[in-house]
Amino acid sequence: MRPSIRITTLVTMALALPALAPALAGQSRDRDRPIDRWLVTSGPADVGAAASSLIAAEDRRFPDRAVEIGPGTWRLVRDDGAAAFRFEGGDGATLAHVYVKSGTEGEIELDVTTPGCDASRVWLNGQALGGAPSPWTVRLADGWNTLLIGLPPSCPPEVSALLREARIPLARDRRPLDPARLRIQASRPPGVRPNLPAGTVTLGMPRPVHLVWRAGADRLEAQVEYTVTAWGGESGDSGPQRPDTGEDRSAPPSIDLTGEWSITLYLPMGAEQLRADLEMDEDGRLQGDLDGERIDGSLRDGWVSGDRFGWSTRWSGPGRGFDVMFVGRVEGDAMSGTLEFERPPDAETRQGFESDFGFEGRRGTGEEAEAERDTTGETDEPARARARRPGARPGFGPPADAEALHAQIRRQLLPPRRPGTPAPASVSLELRFDGEELVDSTRGLRPARVFTLSGTVPFGNVREAALDDRGLRARIGWRETTVEREARLPAEPVLEAFHAPITLATPDSAGGGPLEGSFRVPDELDGFTLRTLEGEWRVDGEASSDETLCSPCRKGSRIEIRVTGTDVARVRVADPGYPEARSSAGAPPAEAWLRALSNPRRYREMAGEGGF
Repeated sequence: MRPSIRITTLVTMALALPALAPALAGQSRDRDRPIDRWLVTSGPADVGAAASSLIAAEDRRFPDRAVEIGPGTWRLVRDDGAAAFRFEGGDGATLAHVYVKSGTEGEIELDVTTPGCDASRVWLNGQALGGAPSPWTVRLADGWNTLLIGLPPSCPPEVSALLREARIPLARDRRPLDPARLRIQASRPPGVRPNLPAGTVTLGMPRPVHLVWRAGADRLEAQVEYTVTAWGGESGDSGPQRPDTGEDRSAPPSIDLTGEWSITLYLPMGAEQLRADLEMDEDGRLQGDLDGERIDGSLRDGWVSGDRFGWSTRWSGPGRGFDVMFVGRVEGDAMSGTLEFERPPDAETRQGFESDFGFEGRRGTGEEAEAERDTTGETDEPARARARRPGARPGFGPPADAEALHAQIRRQLLPPRRPGTPAPASVSLELRFDGEELVDSTRGLRPARVFTLSGTVPFGNVREAALDDRGLRARIGWRETTVEREARLPAEPVLEAFHAPITLATPDSAGGGPLEGSFRVPDELDGFTLRTLEGEWRVDGEASSDETLCSPCRKGSRIEIRVTGTDVARVRVADPGYPEARSSAGAPPAEAWLRALSNPRRYREMAGEGGF
């Protein structure tokens, strides 16, 4: 079969989104995961200005509960299991922010609606989503991801957001992410940084939007739309990435951390002491309480695997607190490891400090551990800590301003920025619908911007692609990468397209003027009644007075048609079917209706048997 080939150049798209409405209205799945908690604040009327510090490529800020960050102080709005929220709006823009944690890179479908608003803006990991209405097939990074929604003052402060399994997992991984395994958190978790996935491309599930009946053709055609989105950083710089700590958490614990520990933290301003009372479960889950000069409270996300361990906690610094992650190893009754603070540093102001600030500890209370240490005075710190004292560097010392000290500590303690893989700028695609090829190519892709493509495929092939688990085959290539996937088209959009208006086309119809041609009734319309829509129709030389094109239509018969008074000539199947049945209790599923459509008589019998 001869493929349809097109070259498309992407133009710059406006950041303002159209009304965010589900592409398939009324369609839901059992595994939808609602985003049921948000941090919310108000800011300047301009949404971009309000969100600027939260999406910045450098020195990005991360919201936390009851803390003033960016445009304002963030408050928690939570309703477990709910997806729809109406926030208390302010005078300016409304911002809603949430954290989503994934155990691995992968794809998920994100469905965001903002009722009554066509100027919403959405950012994933600081990158603006746009170019097409939601739902979007998005790529989550390994670790914590950020989702930010901005509503201008002209919009109702209402948001609904769902995560669901991606329909076509077209990326390096074989399976889409499971929404149930994602962690959704409103308050700022430890170790958050602007994660970005490695450079890759996602493909949205193709769907038929309407059918085309061409003069002289033997088959109906389906106009199919699908989306392609590049992920990763901007070309040449993907932004900071989550540090690779190298821990493998798959091994069962080979140590037991239960008990009291005395820990020394090695920091730029010197050594600090921390007491930890830990309790470890058999599966390696770690809990406990911490007591120190700047850390006082429970640890979070504790784990033990083999002889390695880790946890997160809150650091109470001057001005505002921030999060810190402990990762280390145990040998006997001693532990050691590194500290990872929440944001990457500004390399130009690191003041020569190393990036391996860490900790050491021994089992037992502080008094017991101190007795084992050879100390001769207050300044007798371990050499490692002494080398990091601010006074050891000429001209360096903590600034008097608390906010400046807070920023300086974070710059000095965090690991260096690591560039990731840039997002692909161009891709080639090949889709096969039950063997029928659709070939395309795009240029000018930008990270997180959805690009919509379309093409025509015989309707019969689209129908079969929705009846076979391997009916849709996709091949996509960028740079040196080629990925192939197989999937099954959803049945419901195919049925909806069959009952939607069908466009008539002739070789001259695109040039304006009357549509005139000889149309052969395709097999898919055999036995159905077709009603005409807009315009004045002449059928087989006579005016159509009752808006009927044929009743019933017989496959293979030819109809001479002339249409005036409209730019687009369209007809519609008048017989009832799936659209009337889908909301009825006990009605057959969409797949059964679609299978019956291969035999139009059987399809009409199903509608009659159901009394539709």
